[in-house]
Amino acid sequence: MTLLSRLSRHRTSLQYKLFIIFSLLTFLIASLLSSLYIISETRQARRHSDELLQIRTEQLADSIRLSLYAEDGVQLRRLAEEAATLIPETRSVTIRTSDGRVLTDLRPKSTLSASADRFSRTAEVRSNLFINSIDSEISGNNTSISTLIGTVSVEQGTTTLSQSILQRFLQNVFPSV
Repeated sequence: MTLLSRLSRHRTSLQYKLFIIFSLLTFLIASLLSSLYIISETRQARRHSDELLQIRTEQLADSIRLSLYAEDGVQLRRLAEEAATLIPETRSVTIRTSDGRVLTDLRPKSTLSASADRFSRTAEVRSNLFINSIDSEISGNNTSISTLIGTVSVEQGTTTLSQSILQRFLQNVFPSV
């Protein structure tokens, strides 16, 4: 028997056909599970980045309360620049008064890119009433109502996030590299 006839008989055997079917099925299941894992990791990373941006925006809103109340544009610009350096890939920091006037609109030149994929979060800046008013103390109504001073909006790009997701994917697919 020649080698060619053995190979042709081997390809037509049931054992070979079952091996091919199970190999393909295993490959498809592994591909499906890997894809589902990558999708869930991507969603989790985006959700985490979005929550972190919300926390940082609220921290900025808390730190600019007095400067926004005084409408000190120079101080607000300085605080916006500090926030832009602390938040990676900041596209813009916008600070508005309660009547909608823009006091600071910072757009760092280093992060300008054509990518439209970004996170955007807005936080309200409210007065912080630690002491109840005299009227509320006399009437017994101790509900403190804070007033809106303004808003802070921060936009963050996702290029760094995409790179970290790709890096995580490559580390999971090729762990020995």
